[in-house]
Formats: sequence, C-alpha cells, structure tokens
Amino acid sequence: MSNNRLFTRELNSIFLKDLQPLFWTPARLDMPSAWWGHVPFAFWLIAVCKPRLLVELGTQHGVSYAAFCEAVSRSRLDAKVYAVDTWKGDPQAGFYGDQVYHELKAFSDANYAPFSELLRMTFDEAGLRFSDSAIDVLHIDGYHSYEAVRHDFEQWRPKLSERGVILFHDTNVHRDDFGVWRFFEELAETTPCFSFRHSEGLGVAAVGPEAPEPVKDLCSLENESDAERIRAIFAQMGSVWTGANSLLQERRGNQARIEELERKLAEREHELRRLRPEYPKTRPDAETRPDDSGDSSDRACFPQKVLAHVANVGDTGLRPDGWAGRRGSGLAIEGFAIAIGDNLVAAGFSYQSVTAAGALSDAVAAGHYCGTRDKAVPIFGLRLRLDDDAADRFHVTYEAQFVDGSRVGPLRAPLVCCAPSNAPLEAFRVRFSPIQATGDRMDADRARSDK
Repeated sequence: MSNNRLFTRELNSIFLKDLQPLFWTPARLDMPSAWWGHVPFAFWLIAVCKPRLLVELGTQHGVSYAAFCEAVSRSRLDAKVYAVDTWKGDPQAGFYGDQVYHELKAFSDANYAPFSELLRMTFDEAGLRFSDSAIDVLHIDGYHSYEAVRHDFEQWRPKLSERGVILFHDTNVHRDDFGVWRFFEELAETTPCFSFRHSEGLGVAAVGPEAPEPVKDLCSLENESDAERIRAIFAQMGSVWTGANSLLQERRGNQARIEELERKLAEREHELRRLRPEYPKTRPDAETRPDDSGDSSDRACFPQKVLAHVANVGDTGLRPDGWAGRRGSGLAIEGFAIAIGDNLVAAGFSYQSVTAAGALSDAVAAGHYCGTRDKAVPIFGLRLRLDDDAADRFHVTYEAQFVDGSRVGPLRAPLVCCAPSNAPLEAFRVRFSPIQATGDRMDADRARSDK
C-alpha cells in the first residue's frame, strides 16, 4: 500500500497546474509564421502573468495573437487583448491584401469577441488610445530594424504597468537590416531579460518592478546551464507546433497544386469538346502519314472513346497517338471498352477478348466493358466485329502490341489479333474508315466472307 501511495505522489507532478499551459492546443492552425515555436511559452506566460491588458504591435496572420487570446480564454481572465497592425505588410515581411485582416478578424470575432479587438492603424496612432501604466504585457513584433524597434519601445514603455513584461520577436535574426538583437542586447544591460534562440528568437524583458515572480526569476537566471535547460524544454515543446504547421502548410500547398492541375485539365477538356466536331476535318490523320498501319485512307479516324484497364495502373483513356494501354511498359491490359460516335455503326459493333487458353470471350456490345478489373487476369488479344449493316458503311482495322514487345496488325475485322508467343496484350489501336468507293465495298464483301 505504501508503495502505491508513493507512486501516486510522484505521478501527481504530471498534473501540476503550472505545467498544464504547456500542453494546450492552439485554436488557430495552418498559418505561415515563424512564431509557432513560441506558442507553448505564450501559453505559460499568460497563465503566470494574468494580464489585465495585453497589446500586440505587429500581428499579420495572428499566430502569436491567437495564442495569447487562447491562453486568456483558458485561464478565464478578466482581460482585454488588442492587436495593432495596418495589415498591409512591409519590406521585411512582404506586402499583402485585405484578405489577411478580414480572415483574422472573422477568426477573432468567432472565438474571442468578448475581450479581443483588432486596431487597424499604425503603432503611433494606437498609442494615443492607451493610458500610461496600463498595459501588463506588450509584444513588439513590427518592423525589425534597430531604429524601428527602439522607437516602438520608447513610445510604448510609459504605457507599461508596474507588472509590465515586454516580448520582442526576432532577437536571433542577424541578416539584412534586422536590428532587434542589437537593441535587446542594449536593453539587457539595464533590465532583467531572457532570450530564446529558436524560431528566430524571442526576448523577454521584466520591465516592471512588480513583474510576476516566475518571469523575474526567468530573467534573473545566472546559471547558464539552467538557462539552456529551459531553452531546450521550450524549444522542444514548440517544435511540436512548428512541425505540425509545416505539415498543414505542405498539405495546403499540395491541395492548391491539385486544384490548379484540375482547373487546367478542365480547360483542356472543354477545348477538346469544342474541337471534337471538327476533329476529322482539322487534324492531319495518322493515315495520311507514312506508318506501318497498312491503311492509306485519309478518311480513317479513331473511335470516340476507348478505355483500357491496365494492371497496377487502373483505367486509362485513349492516348494522343490513338493507342490504348501503355506501350513499352510491360503492363498487361485486363479489360477494355470501345465507344463509337456513329450510332448506326455502334449498333452493329461488338468485340471479344482472347483468354490465356486462346479462347474468345462472349461478344460485348459497343460501349460496354470486356474483361476483368484488378484480378491480375490479363487478356491476350482481341477481336472486333461489325454486323452486315455496319460493315456496309465502315472498315474497322486494329493493331496490337504485347508485353514481350511483339506487334501484330493492322488487321481487318473480324480477324483475331493475338501474339504468336501468346503474350498478354499491352496496347492496341483501332481505326474506322467509311466505305465510299466501289473498291472499298468489294473489300467489305471479302471481309464478310471471312467470318
């Protein structure tokens, strides 16, 4: 029994109230920001400071601001929280449109309306709205040059209460004209301060003589090993949200690329539908160019639609060169369907597949599927047929390529197209040619006699 009591007492440390803010979940996610790594510290800071008035200078997408508001809400504080920004951007952060402001305002109104307010104005304009000695927590994250951050500090320092704490973001950025690091080093010479290095750096300054004891203790650490332990803890906690947001942003980017591709595909499909009625007239047909089809008619055309189900790929359509399937891939076709635009021809058109045993499947009418799907059962060839009425109007020729690289055809219906080696079918091409000349009709009569 004593061991159980000891075990329970040790476990109680996990449930210490002071630790709970570190594990809170931010309500605002999937937003670009370098502030994600500091969200757990923001939760902890608000919980220990219990501010009556908090002001943020520089908000943009509102990751830090939402973290402050979430902590105020969870801590059930009687507080007011203000975000000050023009929401136009600057040369360092980049410029952006009104959507950023309106999206954040909608989020704030929906989640924190009783105590949150967005002030769309400059920092100096907003300063006129606040009395001296009124603000308990101030977050400065505006333009990051040395002169700008010094100006913001000097303008707003009188607004801080006796409990005042100031946060400075980007204290670990040393590129271009960023100068927060320089100002913070100067401030640390006269004011108790602590700095985090991760996520572009965050400086904490206990400027008020009655700043909360945990903050004063943090800003008064003299043992560097203790300071590094604290930095490591908050960096590790913050990395959870940095990593989670990176994944969300990646997903958002992928979705945007998918939507763009779908838009382009829809535009091309629309253009193809527009051009399809003119297709036989405007497209130089493959029959007019030298190839190995064996059909020199300039009136030949491809069927309106062909579907081939390819192993390990799925359903595929007709390729620009008129072939169905994946030539040269070594992937077998498991089934197919052929649709014809001419209703009279379609009514008299059918096809069969060749099985592994060399037998023919049951005949399938135009537009219907012949074969199997996703059962690893390939077909080994095909046979196309036209009834007498359709054969009086059209020739149909077809050729095929097989997984062993062999190629057969072009053949006239109703001949069976399969490889001498009995290899599975890899791709095929079908062409229809209208019969007009007397010679063509004699060929059609001979083809019917071969049935």
